[in-house]
Amino acid sequence: MKNNIVLMGAIALASISQAQFLNPTVHYDFNNTLEVAGGGNAAQLRNTGGVSGLGSAASATFNSGVVLADGSMDTVLSLNQFDFLVVSHLISANGGGSFVNQYSILMDIELPALNEWVSLYQTNTSNTNDGDYWIRNTDSRFGVSSNYVGTPVVRDQWNRIILSVDLTTSTINTYLNGSLARTQTLGGVDGRHSLDPTVLILADDSAEMASRARLANLAIYGGAMSAENALALGVASSSIEAVPEPATMVLVGLAAAAIARRNRKN
Repeated sequence: MKNNIVLMGAIALASISQAQFLNPTVHYDFNNTLEVAGGGNAAQLRNTGGVSGLGSAASATFNSGVVLADGSMDTVLSLNQFDFLVVSHLISANGGGSFVNQYSILMDIELPALNEWVSLYQTNTSNTNDGDYWIRNTDSRFGVSSNYVGTPVVRDQWNRIILSVDLTTSTINTYLNGSLARTQTLGGVDGRHSLDPTVLILADDSAEMASRARLANLAIYGGAMSAENALALGVASSSIEAVPEPATMVLVGLAAAAIARRNRKN
């Protein structure tokens, strides 16, 4: 039995390492600043006024002492209607193309309890066409191009949304609070959903934008995130550290204890 525990623990340790949890290339924690956590590479906050283009610079408003989904308290960015962010993600071209074809976007977001469209991100850096991935107004499901299915977002609460994009397989996996909400087929390498050096968050070229929103975290990763990684990131929190499942950690603990006992006997 002890040998089995050691073996299961070793397997658990291997699975943690093999999961290859991603580290973000940029992480904005909105702690009273638009700079990344640790400083520098500030995002631009702009307002379109409900029309095509990049609009004009907007002033940032931060709310402190906000309780997130896991019970942690944080400072968050409060957005007005037509506000969006211009972000330099620092990812080099990948996936065999000239643009960024494998990436993930994490956002901890609170949306109003209104039946309105939400453009989650826009790959056109001039913001002169439709946003590229959406929450639909009628049922709060994720999608694009009239294809909206899967688990809907519950509005007026904090949600952790992760968009995991791999254009080498023409797919986007959307995770909601650690669980897969849907998978959708997109265009291929260097297509519509590939990224230039900057990406627009919550932007669209028309008035189809949230009337307000709040962001606690925004992180971008230079690869398509796995389901295990998304599960470990869980729900909206003041932290974006991936925490392995409790069952896995129990196995690791049992294995460590068994190894320690064996070493004492030797």
